[in-house]
Amino acid sequence: MRVDQKQVYFGAFDYWRVFGNSIFVICKSYREDANRLRHKVNYPFLTSVQIFIRLHSLLAHATLIAPNVAGLKRVAFFIDHRGLDKRILGRDFDYGLRVHTHLAAEQDQYRYRIVVDVGELMKDYFSVLKRLSVPLLEIWAGANFEPDQWFTRDKIDGLVQYLQKEGSSVRLLDETAQTADA
Repeated sequence: MRVDQKQVYFGAFDYWRVFGNSIFVICKSYREDANRLRHKVNYPFLTSVQIFIRLHSLLAHATLIAPNVAGLKRVAFFIDHRGLDKRILGRDFDYGLRVHTHLAAEQDQYRYRIVVDVGELMKDYFSVLKRLSVPLLEIWAGANFEPDQWFTRDKIDGLVQYLQKEGSSVRLLDETAQTADA
């Protein structure tokens, strides 16, 4: 199933595995790995920007599909990140040259789950996005990086504006944006 919403997120289309019982599954690799090799960075890393982009893309899919699933009351997100061991958290895009912290992840896999009411998803997109993103960022908390303080509305709005200046069509699906499109 292809969701054509380039004004919401950017990059290649995502392909989902859709099951008849309203389960949607997506799998993505870490774009940072290709850029690590291209830019000859000697350590594995993820970036806060790419984490934001991946999780926003996942949440945007759910938000766009939710109105088309009859009787939907809640959406559960089961997040399973693998290949984290020894990765540090980089800033900006995916070059790993600047970092939030030199702390490295100590575990290879990190799973978590959040369940939200559809009404909350549709009315308070940013809060759901923050609840989806901060648990992963907590792996690198401390040593001058506090995920809850980094993931603020102002900072994420600034990040979205920067991405738009760079030619991206990414935007958040908050109530204002949804109303403006109606």
